[in-house]
Amino acid sequence: SNGKLSSSANPKRTVEGFFTDSRTPDNNKMFLALRGERVDGNKFVPELVKNGCCALTDREENLSLIGDCICVEDIRKALQDLAKHFRETELSGISIVGVTGSVGKTTTKDMVAVALSSSLNVHKTLGNSNSQIGLPQTLLATPLDSDCAVVELGMSMPGEMGRLSDTARPNI
Repeated sequence: SNGKLSSSANPKRTVEGFFTDSRTPDNNKMFLALRGERVDGNKFVPELVKNGCCALTDREENLSLIGDCICVEDIRKALQDLAKHFRETELSGISIVGVTGSVGKTTTKDMVAVALSSSLNVHKTLGNSNSQIGLPQTLLATPLDSDCAVVELGMSMPGEMGRLSDTARPNI
């Protein structure tokens, strides 16, 4: 996604996940500065970076902050691209079960995961994190020693299912 790294960023920093709620910062994870209907996550980036967090932003002016920032054109797409790459490389030998539909996705996902866990090491979507932000986070959190992952794919806008399935690449 052609990200730009802030000049003061630590190139050896590792990230162990992502968070979107600025009220629950985690210095081991990267803040996703998403723009919502009411709040622009970019307004929290300066304070979070000042306190040691790193951020994925779509505002180039955040690159001048002292700390760890990556600026991309589209945060959702960058997260999906990262998850898709992880799926195609690190998770290529792991079966992905995709669950979708209009009603009962979370219950079905949980039932499938329980059934498979009787003989397999299963990772699954937490709760109903089935969106363009939640699904990539689920994939990126899949332990490499998993035998399979059961992921939930939901949609709230036209074209979203195509993006989600292209990211997860479910086998089943």
